[in-house]
Amino acid sequence: MASKHLRVKKVPMSGISFRKRSKMRLNGLLLMMEVVAFVTIGCCGGGTNVSPPGHPNAPYPASSTIASISWDFANMITTATGSDLWPVTWGPDNNIYTSWGDGGGFGGTNTLCRANLGFANISGTPTSYTTSDIYGCMSNGSGCDTGATHDAACNTPYASAYVNGVAYSEDIIYVDNTLYTILNMYSPDQQKIAYSTNGGRTFTEFGWSWARSNGSWVPSGFVQFGQNYSGARDTYLYVIGFKWNDFDDTFLARVPKASVSTQANWQWYTSTDPNHPAWSSTWADANPIFTDSANHGYAGHMVYLPTIGRYVFTQNHGSDGSGNTMVQKFGVFDAPEPWGPWTTVYFSDSWGNFGTSVGLWGSFIQKWMSADNKTLYMTFSGGSDGSIDLDALHIVKATLTLTSGTQTLPVGLTLSSSGLIGGTPSLAGATGFTAVATESLNPAQTDNQALSLTIVAANPAHSVAAVLSDFQD
Repeated sequence: MASKHLRVKKVPMSGISFRKRSKMRLNGLLLMMEVVAFVTIGCCGGGTNVSPPGHPNAPYPASSTIASISWDFANMITTATGSDLWPVTWGPDNNIYTSWGDGGGFGGTNTLCRANLGFANISGTPTSYTTSDIYGCMSNGSGCDTGATHDAACNTPYASAYVNGVAYSEDIIYVDNTLYTILNMYSPDQQKIAYSTNGGRTFTEFGWSWARSNGSWVPSGFVQFGQNYSGARDTYLYVIGFKWNDFDDTFLARVPKASVSTQANWQWYTSTDPNHPAWSSTWADANPIFTDSANHGYAGHMVYLPTIGRYVFTQNHGSDGSGNTMVQKFGVFDAPEPWGPWTTVYFSDSWGNFGTSVGLWGSFIQKWMSADNKTLYMTFSGGSDGSIDLDALHIVKATLTLTSGTQTLPVGLTLSSSGLIGGTPSLAGATGFTAVATESLNPAQTDNQALSLTIVAANPAHSVAAVLSDFQD
């Protein structure tokens, strides 16, 4: 049977907007409601809002959704030695796409088949995967950095157009079968977006860029959703970045995904209240979505966890003043929206005990998340401090523990950031949610209610019943 969907309007979190009492069946869904209010589903609440245990210097209070995160460094994957960066995205062909800098990718080393910028993909699972270099250094010398040695074993089928330090990929994302990358370019210093419609074989740059100068907008990461951008909160592409020479603040931009290449369509988040988002087409109007006064360095990476219904932002901190941070100074934060409000899941000055090696962010792999979003895998890389060399692709397993009051959807169902419950449940059962109703005509009037999502029968012969308890006018 086809997947079932229940539309739940987000106002501003996951919520439902109803006008009258009704009972209807939509695509096999029985929906019963009596509301003249906006409803915010508190599906991920519970716990106390206190400073994160073990680190009083975290920029935000402790998460009330995710109680803790643990890291399995003992079984960490390390591969592609000599190549760094490694942002990831989930492609339409079910492969993980990634990019590297200053190395030979999966087939080479720091000198063998070395390319300034390369692209590759990963297929399979964390315990059984294969890799394939797509774009980089060819054995005939095309796409290779000056002085690189060559070998047929690490030959890429397509040559990189970027050599000798002219550009690096800050992040990549697949959106509706198009692969985008944010290029950190030199000579001149600028940020530019390029795209590929053939799986990373060739790239075309936008005809415009953002110059890196004092106070300018510097895009550095995409907000990752599901495969090929499925499950996105709306029709926009969301991009995080920072202000050049301001390493304390992270900013958020958006652009209709159908017109990413039209510069005039880009907007920046301007609100100072996460409950009332606002946008402007003028960069000077922008306000930060995240601030770390500990001088955090370049903006981190963000991913959406659809079952838990939270955005997770990873960020290094403790900059040396030039945007360089240490790998082991690392934080993980969560929020109901990509603009916040943020809380702290993890904050440490000794993550992995990696010494003073320079950190090059962490990217959670959407494809490898468990169905309940509690088991994650994160890529990261870094430099060398003389004793620890992190110039490679590292993938570490992370396990989330939710707070006692947190509810997640039944296995097989997900909540998109736009409030769409969908999927094919594998087991029958019920999940209860706390709801807060706010009278649309009188925002000061609120009432706690309950929302129950019941899987009447498991796939294939199943239906989903969403029952909202009575609301009073």
